[in-house]
Amino acid sequence: MDTDSRFSICLPCQMLDILSFVRRVAPYAFGPILGEAGYLISYEGNLKELADHVKELEAKRGEINHLVEAETRNGKIIEPGVQNWLDKVNEVIEKANKLLEDSNHAEVGCSGWVFPNLISRHQFSKKASEIAKDVVQVRGKENFKGVCYLPPLDGAASSSGTRGDENLLETRETFKEEIVKALKDPKALNIGVYGLGGVGEIADRLGLQFGEKTVPGRASRLRQRIIKEEKTILVILDDIWTTLDLEEVGIPSGTGSDHDACKLLMTSRNEHVLLKMDAQKDFIFRLEALSGPETWSLFQNMAGDVVNDISFKDVAIQVAQKCGGLPLSVVTVARALKDRRIYAWKDALRQLQSVDLDHEGVNEKTYSALELSYNWLESDETKQLFLLSAVVNAFHVEYLLKVAMGNTSVWIQMHDIVREVAISIASRDQHVFVGKPKAELKEWPTKDFLKSSNRSLEIPDTFFEGMGSLKVLDLSCLNLSSLPTSFRYLTDLQTLCLYHCILENMDAIGALKKLKILTLCKSSMIKLPSEIGTLTNLRMLDLSGSRIEVIPPNIISSLTKLEELYMGYTSVKWEDENSAKQSENASLSELRQLSNLTALQLQIREAWILPRDMKLVFEKLQRFKIVIGDVWEWYDNKDQTLKALKLKLGTNVHLEHEIKALIKGVENLCLDKVHDIQNVLYREGFPLLKHLHIQNNTEMKHIVDYSLVRKNHIQQVSFLNLETLKLVNLQNLEEICHGTLAVNSFSKLRVIKVQNCNQLKYLLSILMVKGLSQLSEIQVSRCNSMETIVLGDGDITTDKIEFFSLHSLTLQHLQAVDHFFSHELMSPCVPLPLFSAQVCLLDAYLDTNDTILNL
Repeated sequence: MDTDSRFSICLPCQMLDILSFVRRVAPYAFGPILGEAGYLISYEGNLKELADHVKELEAKRGEINHLVEAETRNGKIIEPGVQNWLDKVNEVIEKANKLLEDSNHAEVGCSGWVFPNLISRHQFSKKASEIAKDVVQVRGKENFKGVCYLPPLDGAASSSGTRGDENLLETRETFKEEIVKALKDPKALNIGVYGLGGVGEIADRLGLQFGEKTVPGRASRLRQRIIKEEKTILVILDDIWTTLDLEEVGIPSGTGSDHDACKLLMTSRNEHVLLKMDAQKDFIFRLEALSGPETWSLFQNMAGDVVNDISFKDVAIQVAQKCGGLPLSVVTVARALKDRRIYAWKDALRQLQSVDLDHEGVNEKTYSALELSYNWLESDETKQLFLLSAVVNAFHVEYLLKVAMGNTSVWIQMHDIVREVAISIASRDQHVFVGKPKAELKEWPTKDFLKSSNRSLEIPDTFFEGMGSLKVLDLSCLNLSSLPTSFRYLTDLQTLCLYHCILENMDAIGALKKLKILTLCKSSMIKLPSEIGTLTNLRMLDLSGSRIEVIPPNIISSLTKLEELYMGYTSVKWEDENSAKQSENASLSELRQLSNLTALQLQIREAWILPRDMKLVFEKLQRFKIVIGDVWEWYDNKDQTLKALKLKLGTNVHLEHEIKALIKGVENLCLDKVHDIQNVLYREGFPLLKHLHIQNNTEMKHIVDYSLVRKNHIQQVSFLNLETLKLVNLQNLEEICHGTLAVNSFSKLRVIKVQNCNQLKYLLSILMVKGLSQLSEIQVSRCNSMETIVLGDGDITTDKIEFFSLHSLTLQHLQAVDHFFSHELMSPCVPLPLFSAQVCLLDAYLDTNDTILNL
């Protein structure tokens, strides 16, 4: 043991034991006395704190009540848990207001020569403190996935319409009863349903998540889950078009299989597909069209009261009959005609009567009904977007909008029959060609050209002659040693997608003067062609993921209409704007010329590359992802935010260049080796931040220091929308939150992960836990000084420490941890269990292996 020879005291072991005993007993002996006296001192503060908490709880109660009122107007019923919460809120608010409005407060304070009533002052202050805790606790339990639910329909409601017709969809009820009866039959293992498109939906009840990437791997995982973990399984395969090998995808089926209790329900348009899938003939059911009365009742329900008008009824009945008892047709036509005048109804009847019978795979009545609905879309732009959505149905919406108008991150969902009709219309009216998988090509473009999957395929130089009206061109995944010279004929082209191409000579691109959208994403080229600088109508340029290294000067600055610029995951060798030497590369200072820029993705290796005076550029950005440094991965599938910063700056994050212009609205913030910063509190408390990751810092002592909040008059509520917090290798981090936590701070935190923070003695304070009602995952590892996970506030309490949403708790390599919750940072004389009776983890999954704790 290291000692200091200048100052040394030796005490008998007995004396050390006595001192240790006094040190442990003192807080319990004198703590209660000081606590009671504190109520006298903190009288006004406790009342104010209670009033503030009540005000916030009343606001939250108002929000929940508004949601409940809106839902109940739609026939829903309030969830019991929500009602119980509201009852408790009303009770605690009433109790608090009764105390705050008590007329005896006047006798408590000092005024003139009157000595304060210490007994009343103590009682009021203590009650205020206790009720305030109740208010915070009730507020923390507001974590509802939904406030109301839709009650199941009773027998009458499910078999009759809003107009009292008992025959509405009666055949459907009978059909469902037959299916349910088959499901209960022990002899029925493979059940089939066929007929109309969309007769069923896939049901996922296993709650299984696949970590495996390959089909065989996922099949093994599914088979294992069905056989070993489930007693009775119903697997539904919806809308089967061709034979599927069940064993190959991990579904045991049929007598003598690994799991006879696995029932299979399959739906298809064709009976022969079901027979090939070994559906039992006695348990194959055909879904017939609606009967006449059912069709009319459904049509009435969708179209509204207008169908009973004497001037409409005859035409309405004929229109309903023309729908042929097909639910999709009935609903589509009735909704399209709702609130329209009589001439529209008559025109609809005429169109439905003149059907073209040559629509492969789609019932002619369904086709005519959907075409009628398409014709009545509000504008040509809406129609074109609908057709384009059908044509690129298999793609992410980002692709759709890249060839149309912009960028986003959702998926297209369209009924397969609706898509088939839309493609047919696009082919007929817009001359759009869409190849079907494994289908024979019977017309232009040539079969040999489109069926080839060879990257080295050469496009004939004359290929685009006569295509002057072409607006959108996608030549993805090709080896284009040279763009065809016939590109000069594409004078109206507005969108060009060269995704994942090998590109060499691109001189011909300079002829596309009307081009607005150009994507070279993941394409292989070293130098950006100077001809792109002449495309001054460009609104979007996507270079992300390309191997580009050289962007000549003055190309980007020439694209003054540019609104979106994507240069993520690239290795461009940007030039320093202050460099005096002639360079073949541009400087990022050219971004200043892009006054219309609203979206930017950028990755650079060193912070000095980023120019100063970029504030005006950054302030206009509505979407951005900027990565600085060599420690961050560009791609993050979990990151769906619109504004992301990943920084390795080497200096203060608040001062470096113009980064502070982006901080205010950032949603995902990652910081590495940011110097001269002891906490990350931003003046406005990061109101929009959802994800925070901090690593490799030796100076940071706190994530939030609330003593500075009061000192600098900074807004108290911090990290209001933060969902994930990750702290790695912060060697001097002492506390996550220092000082009194502001109400609602961290209130949406779901995940917290801490690793290699060796000065951190506890993870969360008990007051912070009370506000973390949505916390679902905790991971703590290799924090050598950590003694407890949750630290009390010094008061001895028997209140439960509850984690309402926690489902995963991982504690690894924590040498000093003796218990999950402690009132103080001091090892107990007698070893205690890791989890005391006060800790309530509900359904959390505990990761406990032999390396976690030394107990």
